[in-house]
Amino acid sequence: MTGTEILFVVLLTVVVMLLALMLVLQLRVAAKLRKMPHRREELANPPLPDAISAKVELQQLEQDEMAFYGSVLRVEMGDDQGQMFKLRQQGSTWIGRDGHVNDIVLTGSSVSRRHSRIESDGSNFFVHDTGSTNGTFVNGQRISTSMLRHGDTISIGNVVFRFLAGPEASSPKH
Repeated sequence: MTGTEILFVVLLTVVVMLLALMLVLQLRVAAKLRKMPHRREELANPPLPDAISAKVELQQLEQDEMAFYGSVLRVEMGDDQGQMFKLRQQGSTWIGRDGHVNDIVLTGSSVSRRHSRIESDGSNFFVHDTGSTNGTFVNGQRISTSMLRHGDTISIGNVVFRFLAGPEASSPKH
């Protein structure tokens, strides 16, 4: 074999190893996501014998979700229960019925065309009702503007979200 052929074989081997490593990492992330509870009942009613460890495990899952996704809204009740929507770490994330102008699109007659927006300045998140007919609620209270804290619930129409503040939300500005 010539030097060129040996170099080609070495490079081909490296490429194959890198592709195999990427596949293994993707499979590990997919397996971790499949293990996450997505039903409200699973989150609210952990098995009694392991209630304490289940609570710790739930907190770890939320931390894992935030590390993987950043700051998110997770659907707790309503269509798409368990789905997570990543929030912009700077600027606005719009929520409403119109698929052409919103980042998070909800169905239902109780949701306005441009219902709410979540604004981030890089360290804090605020939810603003944008004059919707049926209102935006944080932890059961109707709001016009409210600062969000990790674990807050946001109700828009028949959908209830839980705000999970990721590492980017609490890190200082650079």
